[in-house]
Amino acid sequence: MVKIIPHKHCTTCGKSIVPEETFCSDKCKKQYDDAQKRQKLIFIAFIVLAFFMLVSPLLGL
Repeated sequence: MVKIIPHKHCTTCGKSIVPEETFCSDKCKKQYDDAQKRQKLIFIAFIVLAFFMLVSPLLGL
């Protein structure tokens, strides 16, 4: 029977890493952080657009 060493996978690339870590390298952490920032900006842009789409008819714009 094959024993599997306790591990988990890098959040960004999927490589095997020790259970205490989240990313395998600083490069993967930076990619993840950059993706999170882009996702926040897109979400904020969507909220602003939705707000203006709902408010503009009320203001007659």
